Amino acid sequence: MDHTAMHDPSSVEYFDQRRDERHLVCIVAQLQGDGRPRTAVTWDVNDHGALLLTRSVLRQGDRVRVALHTGSGATPGHIVEGRVVRTERLDARRQGLWTYGVAVEFRRPAYGLASTAKHLAERQADIFGAVE
Repeated sequence: MDHTAMHDPSSVEYFDQRRDERHLVCIVAQLQGDGRPRTAVTWDVNDHGALLLTRSVLRQGDRVRVALHTGSGATPGHIVEGRVVRTERLDARRQGLWTYGVAVEFRRPAYGLASTAKHLAERQADIFGAVE
């Protein structure tokens, strides 16, 4: 995947309305909006929102519940409610398993999520190498 393309300001995936630093980290997530769960992974995250990659179509304004599996068990470490503020089908060169980028703004801050994400990002960089 082209990591620089995900932070291109001309792309919907570039979430330039950030309140805090976002941490580039892969966290397994489950989205639920219309009653059926959808699988996703984070691209980046902070206490106020997340950019998620998914195969499901979500619309701007959709209300969603996001369960982020930040721990080692099956129980999500953080569950937040929010709304979709941006969505875009990824272009063919960035598609793989995931076909959509979805930016979600949390209804309330998920305090502690950013520090957890930062720690996970550091661990992932140690294992897989730093993203350039």
